[in-house]
Amino acid sequence: MKEQAKFTVFRTKWGYFALAGTEAAGISAAVLPTKHKKEAEKQIRKRTDTRIADESPFSVLKRRILDYFEGKRADFSDVPVDLHSLSRFEQKVLSTARKIKFGQTISYCELAEWAGHPRAARAVGNALSKNPVPLIIPCHRIIRSDGTPGKFSSGSKLKKKLIEHEKKIVSFGK
Repeated sequence: MKEQAKFTVFRTKWGYFALAGTEAAGISAAVLPTKHKKEAEKQIRKRTDTRIADESPFSVLKRRILDYFEGKRADFSDVPVDLHSLSRFEQKVLSTARKIKFGQTISYCELAEWAGHPRAARAVGNALSKNPVPLIIPCHRIIRSDGTPGKFSSGSKLKKKLIEHEKKIVSFGK
């Protein structure tokens, strides 16, 4: 019998964050901080078929996310993620994006090269736009070649804020 996905919504210093997934397959969806809990829950429910609210499978990851938004270095590269609904190319791009170190940024062109598709910067951008687990897969760390943030599912303002947040943490050695 297939394990039923669960979700949780919790408050961070930046707003309400949401996660969904199963213990067997991993995290299948994440919602970056929103002002209102109901908005985060609405978004996570829209991205998954789950209706079961249960914080227990996410307790360790929740603590790491809270630490991140409290200004501590956090590495999510070991968190199991469920990308089965994406194409192999999209999975490759997102898996490659996980290798970008905390506080660093690279361009879409560089990510395309890292993923083995040096002429596919635009396709890389499209793959990143399908990232179901932002923050866990740090698509916010990919910027345009000219140094500007570029597009982001939650808006370029939040993308820039996340990049600056990480750079500040690195510079203070936290």
